[in-house]
Amino acid sequence: MTAAVRAVAAAAEVLALGAGRAGALGSLMPEGPAGMLTAGLEPAFLAEIGWDLSVRVIAPPPGHRLLQDAGAGRGYARGGNLPGCAVRGCERRVTAPGRVLCREHRRQQHVAGDLRLERFLALPQAVPLPATGPCQVPACPRDRTSRARYCEAHQYQLRMARQRAAGPFDEERDLRQSGAASILQATVADAGPVSREKRAILSSLSRYVRGGLGDTRAEIAKDVWDLAAFGSSRGKLSFTAISQGWLREVAKRWAADDLPRRRGACPHARVQHIINAAARLSAHLRVTRGDGGEQPGALGRSDIESFLHRLAYLESAG
Repeated sequence: MTAAVRAVAAAAEVLALGAGRAGALGSLMPEGPAGMLTAGLEPAFLAEIGWDLSVRVIAPPPGHRLLQDAGAGRGYARGGNLPGCAVRGCERRVTAPGRVLCREHRRQQHVAGDLRLERFLALPQAVPLPATGPCQVPACPRDRTSRARYCEAHQYQLRMARQRAAGPFDEERDLRQSGAASILQATVADAGPVSREKRAILSSLSRYVRGGLGDTRAEIAKDVWDLAAFGSSRGKLSFTAISQGWLREVAKRWAADDLPRRRGACPHARVQHIINAAARLSAHLRVTRGDGGEQPGALGRSDIESFLHRLAYLESAG
């Protein structure tokens, strides 16, 4: 979940200038793209995701239906924590998926000669230990597994950051900021045990931001459409394979009219399929005509017949 926290904190320069919506983001309404986004934010939504203006982070509750920890189901329990220690009554967490003892009890098991779990649990020193407390990174839902200030994931992140740092190192800044001026510029390092989850959450947040800023007229002018601008959850439409300008514009006009009629999990798939068919016509005209098909007024019946013969051959050839 810290991916969302860091991403939104990084986007604070865009959003936290102020929304004017019940003081949710501040006292002033920003101009430009930030104003478009803040105008669509509801105070109830900000309260639901745990927005804190004073520190400019969000702290969604564990198990949030949209922003729940992406690690759940791969060794993490609901809310982002790893399972508890196998010692009866111990309140500490294991340090990695697949382990059954907390850090201290694993140390005791090793000192005792790496006994099998059932034998170790019968020893008198296998007594329950108190919880070490939550991770000190704002909004991180994970518990610490040792006396260190941070959970295992953030300790790993800090170790990697220290190795990369060429000069003075500020651990608070590294844990809370990506240095990006906008959520659309924020990135996630490839290293780290939760990098995939971070990228997934950041991608989701960025997609909603692009949708909120969506200008369909500006998007239609492009040769590759980001479907977030049209209200779709994900996906792109590409017209780059159509070389003739007139044919590409015709395909765009048709797609812009047809796209809102599509429904389902992947509504743009059929639209892209037809665009690809137009691209096949484009390629045929480039090869068979001296003008490359750039002059629509010069096209005639023979061009249609030639293209249909080509399709028939491709069909027969499999």
